[in-house]
Amino acid sequence: MWVISVLVVVLVISQQICGQWRGWNSRSKTCTTSRGDIGKCVNPRQCWYDEDDLYESDNICGYSRYRPLFCCPPADSDPVVVNSRSANARCEEFSRLDTSSRSRSNNIFSSEITLGVKSSTKEFPHMAVLGYGSIDKIEWKCGGSLISNQYVLTAAHCLRTRSGDVKIVRLGDLDLKSDDDNAQPQQFSVSETIFHPEYETESHYHDIGLIKLDSPVKYDSFVRPACLETSSDLQDTKFIATGWGSVEFAGPNSDTLQKVDLDYFPEERCNQVFGPQRQLKSGVNKTIQFCAGGYDDGKDTCQGDSGGPLQVRLPGQTSTYKLIGITSFGKGCGLEKVPGVYTRVSYYVPWIESIVWPA
Repeated sequence: MWVISVLVVVLVISQQICGQWRGWNSRSKTCTTSRGDIGKCVNPRQCWYDEDDLYESDNICGYSRYRPLFCCPPADSDPVVVNSRSANARCEEFSRLDTSSRSRSNNIFSSEITLGVKSSTKEFPHMAVLGYGSIDKIEWKCGGSLISNQYVLTAAHCLRTRSGDVKIVRLGDLDLKSDDDNAQPQQFSVSETIFHPEYETESHYHDIGLIKLDSPVKYDSFVRPACLETSSDLQDTKFIATGWGSVEFAGPNSDTLQKVDLDYFPEERCNQVFGPQRQLKSGVNKTIQFCAGGYDDGKDTCQGDSGGPLQVRLPGQTSTYKLIGITSFGKGCGLEKVPGVYTRVSYYVPWIESIVWPA
């Protein structure tokens, strides 16, 4: 009799729990949030929302190995802001390091920013260049962004290339072949490389990784971290891309750091250019990727720019930026109305925080 009672209690509890799983479809893994949005039933670390807020919400849609799954709404249901305490707190800290913030105009999109224009000294102090091969014969092939005193954010495919694993990170440089460019670079060996756990070498998805430097950097006006974007709303945004990549398709990499302003491309146009293919089986995934480029002038990133930042400057700052995207891949370079594809930083903030600023 006692066993039967326990069974009844278990069944009742199970029914009550299952009753909370709104619209759960086990085949497609879709669900309905408490707000009525169609979402996906995922691990809380894979959702935009802060994990603590998720546990307080009424969006449990299932369990995996006794751990709750939550109904996460799509990125376009509303602009989503990741409740990211560490990233936002660090951004305030980094902004205070920008001591020259009031000495220049706030309009970064002046006429000086055009296709292939050279950057100025101290303009992008978070910019990193990645080196491969031996110390006496370094090949500079990818870019990255300093996000703390010991971590650089880049594309996962830049951590391991045909030239081998990334070995060297240089920060604060402007001209890679000049010692007389009014720069004060700091160079580091790589202590550890961290691929996103869902990245696969034969896929363009989750193209994001971290590099741990062998020692902390020294902050100065030449070398400082950038902030991480926590909002998914990119409509009508103007971006700046930077890198030492080619200034034309199949051309040699640039010795000097280049900058270019790019526009956001809508998802529809993005998927017209980058439909389903071998390395992009579902086309561009707007939750974790987005497109940017030049609508009428062929502005673009190119070979050698991979891993580098797509950014916006913080209001009232001279050289403190928010990282919006990571240069991932494209189709040729500088083709009119053909954008490049960028990894969406905001989606990965919880993963980045868990490594760079663990609780």
